[in-house]
Amino acid sequence: MRAFGMVAPLLFSLLSMQSAGQVASSSSLACKYHSIVPLGIERVKLVPAGHNVDLIASAESSSFEGLQKVEQSHRLALVSADGTKVQNYPGEISFRLTASRLDKLKDEEPPLEIETKQDVGSFLLGLHLRLKIFRGVDAYELEPDESELIGVPATIPYDERIYRATFHLDHVPTEARIVLEVFDAEGNRITRFHLELL
Repeated sequence: MRAFGMVAPLLFSLLSMQSAGQVASSSSLACKYHSIVPLGIERVKLVPAGHNVDLIASAESSSFEGLQKVEQSHRLALVSADGTKVQNYPGEISFRLTASRLDKLKDEEPPLEIETKQDVGSFLLGLHLRLKIFRGVDAYELEPDESELIGVPATIPYDERIYRATFHLDHVPTEARIVLEVFDAEGNRITRFHLELL
């Protein structure tokens, strides 16, 4: 994922409010999570049409609420609100992707160019989400168990579409790295967002 330019202060502010929280006076607390974890923003430019599209991603689970990343014996660990060590990611995580050309965000960085013959409306409606989970040198992929378009119905023309995809995870350890991949209707990967609790 690329640098955000002017968007960076907004994202970092959002991260501090929704995900990281305030760092406690104790040096052992690295961050505290809430139920919504922002994953980042990517601006793409559709070529040759020239339309800019902002992709904004987040992960959501009630099990994230109150989790704390702490330093224990010079190593990072994930613990619940009562101090119990958490071994695995939540068994179910929903990912939300907003794809918008409403130009809500200002970015001085040049966008990532995506070659497509689709018009912008079809592009916004044709996105697909998939997870890739890395455990050491091994990796595997997951398709969503549920995927839906929320907000404005697909039958109504609009310059913003919001996707929610829910994945069921089978004992994925907290040390694993989860990557949300975004594909267009033709199966081309557009971008990716990282979820790492540790």
